[in-house]
Amino acid sequence: MKVLFCGRPAYGHLYPLIPLAMAFRSRGDEVTFGTCEPFVSRLEALGFAAYPVGRSILWAEEEAIRQNPGFAKLTGADKAQIGAAMFSELLPPRTAEDLLPLLALTHPDMVIYEQCDFGAYTAASLADIPAVIHSYGAPWPAFMIEKLVPNLLNLWRSHGVSDPPADPMHGDAYLDISPPSLGDAAPLGLSHRRPLRP
Repeated sequence: MKVLFCGRPAYGHLYPLIPLAMAFRSRGDEVTFGTCEPFVSRLEALGFAAYPVGRSILWAEEEAIRQNPGFAKLTGADKAQIGAAMFSELLPPRTAEDLLPLLALTHPDMVIYEQCDFGAYTAASLADIPAVIHSYGAPWPAFMIEKLVPNLLNLWRSHGVSDPPADPMHGDAYLDISPPSLGDAAPLGLSHRRPLRP
C-alpha cells in the first residue's frame, strides 16, 4: 500500500503523524510525506521520502497581516480571525496546488493529512484518492469551523467542483488521537471518527 502524509512544517502539526507513518512503514507499506522546509530534510533523516508541498505557518501569518494590517492589533479571542485567514484562505490553495502533481507522481492509495492542512483533502478528492484527517489534539471549536468552511468551499469551487462536500474539513475518516479528557471530536457527530492511540 502507498500512503502519503501531508502536514504543515511545525513539530506540533507534523510529528503527531509520525507514529502512524512508522506503523505503516514497519508493515512494509510505502510512506511519503508532503511538507516544506526545514521538515523535508528532517523527515528524510528519519528515513522517509519527503517532497516540498505548500507554505509554512509563519509565511501564512506574515501574509495574513500584510494583507490585513489590522490583524496585527488584534488581541484575545479576536486573534481567531488571523487563524481563519491562515488556515482557510492562505495555506490550503498552496497545499492543493503543490500536492496535485505529487499525487500524480506517487499514486498513493490514501492521503492522511493533519487537522490544519485542508488543501490536502481538496487535492486528494480531485485525484479520486481517499483522504483521512489525523488530529493532533482537540478538534476545531464550532465558532472556528463556521469561519473556515466558507473559504474552504470556495477552494473546492475554484477547482471546478460545483457541488463540494458539505463538510470540507474532516475527510473520509477522522483519526482522533485526543484523549476524551482533553476534548475529543465525539461532539462533532462524525460517523467516520476513529479513536487512535499510538
